[in-house]
Parts: sequence; structure tokens; C-alpha cells
Amino acid sequence: MKNLNHILQNKKLKVNYYENFLERLKKINDELEEVKKSLPNIRDINKDSKTETSK
Repeated sequence: MKNLNHILQNKKLKVNYYENFLERLKKINDELEEVKKSLPNIRDINKDSKTETSK
């Protein structure tokens, strides 16, 4: 019985670890989305610079 309790406790720890890991990844993803939104559109900048150079 002691062994079974030990196994169950380890499983709970693993589940908690992966749930926490998933939450951290979600936060990182949200932060990256915010950064992406705040950055100017690189393609537009490149198009503008090409037209300015050719003028």
C-alpha cells in the first residue's frame, strides 16, 4: 500500500509540474503576441524603404 501511495504522489507531482509548465507557456505566448502587436509591420517598412530608395 505504501508503494501505491508513493506512485500516486509521483503522478500528482508530474501532473502539477506539467500544468505549471503549460501555464508558463501560455503566459509566454501571450507576451509574445503583445510584442508582435506592438511592433510595426516589417513588410510595410521594407516596401517603404524600397520605394524611397528608388525615387
